[in-house]
Amino acid sequence: MLARPRWRPTWRCHLADLPLRGVSNRNVRERWRKWRRHRPHALLWASLTMALTGCIVTFVSVTVERLGEAREALSEGQAQMARGAHAEAMGTFSRGKARVQALPGSKALLGQLDDQLRRAGRANAVDQLHAVTERLRLLVATDALPDRDLWTLEGALSHGLGSTDARGRRPRRAARQGG
Repeated sequence: MLARPRWRPTWRCHLADLPLRGVSNRNVRERWRKWRRHRPHALLWASLTMALTGCIVTFVSVTVERLGEAREALSEGQAQMARGAHAEAMGTFSRGKARVQALPGSKALLGQLDDQLRRAGRANAVDQLHAVTERLRLLVATDALPDRDLWTLEGALSHGLGSTDARGRRPRRAARQGG
């Protein structure tokens, strides 16, 4: 029986572009070409994996940032409610709600913002009602004026500011007749 030559396994590795046994491959370009021939789609898969990982990291960071902004808006709006700035609090809660409207994992925070927005809306309506009643109270307080002062005020209003009829419309002035 014939003995196999020692170079045969090395030659087969060389022909198959496999790493040679016992011989270091010092040429980087040749090593790269061999690697690419044996794994033609590896670079594509690596770049796709990196792109997908980048997209996931970006999505998670944007989500976390928006959730943080909404939490800040919630606490800021609650502070505004405590100060009595209900209209400003409504705007703050609305801004926070808009930041997390379609984000995953924001259902509880969205519920809190909705609840606080409703409370701020009710408190704002109470503030507006209070302002209207204060104006009405001032109008009712004019009944305490003496008649002489009321007539003076009525005359000043009808001539200076223009009078209105019972429906709140200004009557038309008669056209001047002149020569």
